[in-house]
Amino acid sequence: MWQKYSEQAGEATYYALAEAHARRSNSVSPEHLLLGLIHVEGSVAVGILDRLGVSTGRIRAELEPQIIPGTDAIAQEAQLTPDAKRVIDRAYHEAITEDALQIGSEHILLGLLGEDGIACRVLTKLGADIDGIRRVRQPDRA
Repeated sequence: MWQKYSEQAGEATYYALAEAHARRSNSVSPEHLLLGLIHVEGSVAVGILDRLGVSTGRIRAELEPQIIPGTDAIAQEAQLTPDAKRVIDRAYHEAITEDALQIGSEHILLGLLGEDGIACRVLTKLGADIDGIRRVRQPDRA
């Protein structure tokens, strides 16, 4: 499935895994996906958040205290939580809807906003929502 990801989206998922491992978890959650997403400077998703006035520093500051550290012995492979799987499924459907050739970082961002949970609540609290993302992306589609 990774071949369906843009370079930025693949990088974000790599960093999501690193975020999970740093918190002693073998499961990648939506919160880890969001932390991974904002780690990729210059990505489409970070650009969108910037246009919405949502700083990656504020996301990290709001999100990190809400993530409960795990107690796992770190394995090489990590699994997506059911919530994270739904985020990726939504990202895939967003990409298909746009006739995109790959899942981009922006699709993961939209997927995160479609999954009610900590990551979505942090994004919403800071001013990101699906309609706003679609609105600021319109110039990109010209």
